[in-house]
Amino acid sequence: MQAPYPADTRAKGWRFELDYEQIEQSSTWALAGAEARPWLLMMWMTSWRQVPCGSLPDDPEVIAALIGMPPKTWAKLSKIMLRGWSLADDGRLYHATVSARVLEMLDYRKKNAERVAKFKAAKREELAGNALPTREQQANNDTGTGTGTIKDSVPNGTSSSARKPRASRKAPEGFEPSAELLVWASREAPGVDVRRELEKFRDYEFKTPKSDWTGAFRNWLRTASGSAPQRGNAASESPYARRMREQYESFAPEIAAKRPAAETPLTVEMETPNAIALR
Repeated sequence: MQAPYPADTRAKGWRFELDYEQIEQSSTWALAGAEARPWLLMMWMTSWRQVPCGSLPDDPEVIAALIGMPPKTWAKLSKIMLRGWSLADDGRLYHATVSARVLEMLDYRKKNAERVAKFKAAKREELAGNALPTREQQANNDTGTGTGTIKDSVPNGTSSSARKPRASRKAPEGFEPSAELLVWASREAPGVDVRRELEKFRDYEFKTPKSDWTGAFRNWLRTASGSAPQRGNAASESPYARRMREQYESFAPEIAAKRPAAETPLTVEMETPNAIALR
């Protein structure tokens, strides 16, 4: 049997997911019984952390030591534990179900790398298009009267292509959460499908541009998990308090976004005719 993927394949923080419906329909799972099933899950998870990912060494004693199984228990359950594992030409054991998960991971990484490369190429073309005209280009635009003209000119002598591009209200193409954010998500947003939420996050157009897309995605995951702080009961606000809160959020959105949920409604006190204190 040929190894299904390169020998240096690593998980690099990629989450190991189990299809419980597929497991329940597995003949190995049915034959394992209550005693062996936890050890099977442990062995699959341990293989995910090996290099290459999803493989095990061809040494039963080492496998038992890696999963923490006592030798007597291994001697009793080794037949069912190794069921479905096959020896490849690299001297490692592979399981078809676990290997399929690794191949899905590699395919996702490949497509993401292609998206990033496409995005960078587009940015390079955009920067090249915004470059100032060369002397040769200016000579080609000469009218013959001693003065050259630059196409697409606008008032103040600025080329239209040199205008500052409008800030994007969507996440940059190729945006990926960091390993630290994935660890945070597994702890603070359990049960949330990070990859699915990431695709929705990339497609979503926010009302205002974001300067910190990592922080924005963290808040997105909080909302998806139901743990996002509430702004308070808007129905209980008076019209005056609601109007002042909306003005505050409009003038200083970065500060307003950090106000705690339990904070009292925004009020304005007139201390002097020329002084307004926001509280």
